[in-house]
Order: sequence, then C-alpha cells, then structure tokens
Amino acid sequence: MSVLREIIIPFIIGILSGLATLWIAHRVMGLKYKFVVPIAIIVFLGIIVILPIVCYNNKPPDWDVVLVSIPAGEFLMGSSLNQVKAFIGDNPNQTPQIFDDETQQREIYLDSFYISKYEITNAHYGIFLHAKTMQDTPMSLRTQGFNLPDQPVVGISWYDAVAFCEWLSDSTKEKYSLPTEAQWEKAARGTDGRKYPWGDDEPDTNKANFQYQHQGTLLVGMKPGGTNPNYGTMDMAGNAAEWCLDSYDENYYKTSRDTANPRGPLQGERKVVRGGSWRDNSFSLRCAARNSFPPDVRRDIIGFRIVKLTHK
Repeated sequence: MSVLREIIIPFIIGILSGLATLWIAHRVMGLKYKFVVPIAIIVFLGIIVILPIVCYNNKPPDWDVVLVSIPAGEFLMGSSLNQVKAFIGDNPNQTPQIFDDETQQREIYLDSFYISKYEITNAHYGIFLHAKTMQDTPMSLRTQGFNLPDQPVVGISWYDAVAFCEWLSDSTKEKYSLPTEAQWEKAARGTDGRKYPWGDDEPDTNKANFQYQHQGTLLVGMKPGGTNPNYGTMDMAGNAAEWCLDSYDENYYKTSRDTANPRGPLQGERKVVRGGSWRDNSFSLRCAARNSFPPDVRRDIIGFRIVKLTHK
C-alpha cells in the first residue's frame, strides 16, 4: 500500500502534470520545445518529490491496528454485592474492603465506539517514534524479552499514551483517544456483569498471561481462551495492564450520578489502570478490578489500547 501511494501514484501524477505543462507551454503559449521540455521535466520531478512529503508525511504507513465495534447501549459496571460475597466465601482471609473502589455496581449507558482488538504493540509505537523523534523510547523497545514487534509496548507513561493518540488523530483525521474507564470495562466485560472477559471461570494458561507465567509480556493474541465472545477483544486480562483516560477516585462509583458516557473525576493525581498484567494474580484480572498510578510513571507492566469514536 505504501509503495502504491508514495511511489506509483506520485509518478503517474508527475507524468500527467509534465505532459500538461508541455502542451500548455507549447500549444497555448507558443514556446519552443527547447524551452518547454526542461520546464516539463522540472514539474515532473517536483511532483514525485514533493507530493509524498506534503500528502503522506507523518501518516502511519501500512497501519494494521485491528479495531472492533462496541455497540451503543447499557452494561453493568463495577462489582455487585453478590459477587463480593462469593469472593469472600471462597477467600475467607480477605475482607470486603478490598472491593471498596468498585462498588456499587451501576448500569451505565455508552455511545458506540471502536476499540483496538489488541494492545498497541512495539511495532505500532515504533511508527509513532519515527514521526515524533523527540519522544522518549520506551523500555520495551530497549529490553530483551520485551522488544519483539508484536509484543505490547510497555514502560510508557499516561502522557506518552495520550501523545500517541493525539499524533494518530492528527495523522488520520480521525478521533482517537485512550478508552475511558467505562469504555474499557464494557469492551472487556460485555453487558452481563461477568467476572472475566471470557466468563466466570477462573483464569488459566489458555486464557491469560498472569502471575509470572512467562516473566514478561507475550505477543498479543496468544491467549485465545481469554477472548471476549461478544466483541472479540483479546488480552484484556493479563499480559499488559492498560492506561485509561480517567483520573482515579476510589469513591467515584459511590458519589457519581453520571450514568451516561461517564468521563471520570474532573481531576486527580493518579490515572486509572485496568486489566492486570503478567505479574498480577487473578484478583487483578477481573473486569471490575481497578488500579491506578501517577500519570508520569513508566512500568514494565503497563501499556495501552486505543478507541476511535464514531461520533464527533
């Protein structure tokens, strides 16, 4: 695709422009061929050199981020009292207080949106770095065991992830961003309040990369058993935890009255991180589990995925 748009198309446009210049200069303006031909050649060369720079510079070449559609509608967000009781029954050494920031469960309405099927990879982030040369190179592109093209990019701050989305929006003229916490949970969970993206069964090695199974991230899409059956999203439990757009407030679920397209607290010192990582246990892999970090933190467990809005 990049060869077609950056070489073949400018070459054809250059030839046509050169011929048009030749015809106009000779037939219309009456100039002799010995003057006209050099002008036509200059026009041709100018087109094939300048057109790719003007039209395609800073655009993602061969962009292959797979997006899945999340339809508009309601879903259950947070943990219910029955889910808390069931967990405490299975883990009597725990207390209900560990669920404080994810109760009360609420029905939330979201407009439709698209979300990336997988976490953003090192290959995707490398394209961004090529365009934005002043951006810091994340640890996953510098560290053996994390730096394969199809591993999720990790070791990036919330600010880095936002910069990536802003660059992609400018480059494609589409609106991309980090998912809100509500968008993330719906894409992971579906509409029925399930415990994990795949259902209520506990995670295993076919469903998620978690609890130091592999001492690092895996290539995206390597755990097919963890796929959400409603939307096809993958790796939303384990592998890399993921930045969300929202600021974090442990009491937000209890105090917020916003049940339609919530954007989280207006301010906060920490940003929401969801999904759990290759280091975390099964408790952190639950769809309702919430975590947070300061936005400037860069950890080998945190990456991100993106959403594209279907409305302005």
